[in-house]
Amino acid sequence: MGQALAKCLAGAGTPVTIWNRSIKKLDALRDMDKIIVEADIKKAVAASNVVIMNVVGDSGMSTANKVLEAAGSVEKKTLIQWSTHHPFAAKTQQSIAQDLGWQYTAGAMLTDPPNMCQDGAFFYVSGQEEYVTPLISHLSPLGKILNVGTDIGLGSLIDIAMLQTGFYGIDGFLMSMAAVRKYFLKEKLSSEVETSFIKLIQEQAVHFSKTLFPEFYNVAAMIALQSSNTDLDNFLLTLGGATGPRATLVGALKVEKEFLDELNIDSKHIEHTLNLLSTIPNPDYTYLGWNYQYLLRPSSNDEL
Repeated sequence: MGQALAKCLAGAGTPVTIWNRSIKKLDALRDMDKIIVEADIKKAVAASNVVIMNVVGDSGMSTANKVLEAAGSVEKKTLIQWSTHHPFAAKTQQSIAQDLGWQYTAGAMLTDPPNMCQDGAFFYVSGQEEYVTPLISHLSPLGKILNVGTDIGLGSLIDIAMLQTGFYGIDGFLMSMAAVRKYFLKEKLSSEVETSFIKLIQEQAVHFSKTLFPEFYNVAAMIALQSSNTDLDNFLLTLGGATGPRATLVGALKVEKEFLDELNIDSKHIEHTLNLLSTIPNPDYTYLGWNYQYLLRPSSNDEL
């Protein structure tokens, strides 16, 4: 994803300095116009006022925190945290980043390398308005940049909602709604912000039902559109699956499980998927398909 980001921005005429923990992985970018490959992280950071971080997702963003600390202190530089993470990890890292002088923003990328720079690519950013607003036009070549709110955790929260819906269909959608409610209660965020945030999740579910992953999102989108309708008829659901490099899927699922555990929401479904992934020999591009069939009744959703 990091290389795709660099290519997209450079292709739009934006100068990019790129650093990687494994510098050899960047050899293919060395001769590209507008891209400078830098072996020293401090020099790479010094070259730009806006820095995008995209490293592997893991528990508590431990890898991302090590990279951040290696970059050292800065003055009035904006960091966009697009590594896979969850809201509580973002709040911990925000404190570390601010102590180092960063203007901290965090969020997620809901796209894949082939769809970078396309209208269907969505990028979520949360943080203080004065940090986020300038980024929207600056990063517009990547796709649609959405400001999801000032609470630093909201950028990853919408990502978790979308991924849970994509991986687990209607179960995932309902579980993500429960997680949103619990997070807003825990963080004492206003009901007005919660309402607009849930509306954004619904809009995104509808969008992805028509574009990238229709087989995963179609039923969830229907529920989102009719979530206020108490007269829903019973209907049968059959969907669910996950696609992507195994390491990426495992990292994302572990982050989501950590978040659900923090909120005391059952995460056994993720444990099952992780066990399934561990049996797959191919470490590269993987598709997992599994069917769930339910008879859903409106009354079963009352507590959510």
